[in-house]
Amino acid sequence: MSIETIVDFSSANTQAERFRPAPEKVLKGDPEQVIHNHYSSPCGQMGAGTWAGEPGQWTVNYTEHEYCSVMQGGSGPR
Repeated sequence: MSIETIVDFSSANTQAERFRPAPEKVLKGDPEQVIHNHYSSPCGQMGAGTWAGEPGQWTVNYTEHEYCSVMQGGSGPR
């Protein structure tokens, strides 16, 4: 990897993907989500990008490992 292949998330011009969880999984709110997938590995096993979501609560069932760093969040009632 060289310096030319580093992706600067703050200046990347990646198309946004918008979605909502399936209605039967939503427990509270209207959790619309926006993903910018800035990088996908050639083997398809690793990706990196940004995710943002509206307030809400929904059921999730992951089948893979995920690393997440929360950068900002609400402090409203739970």
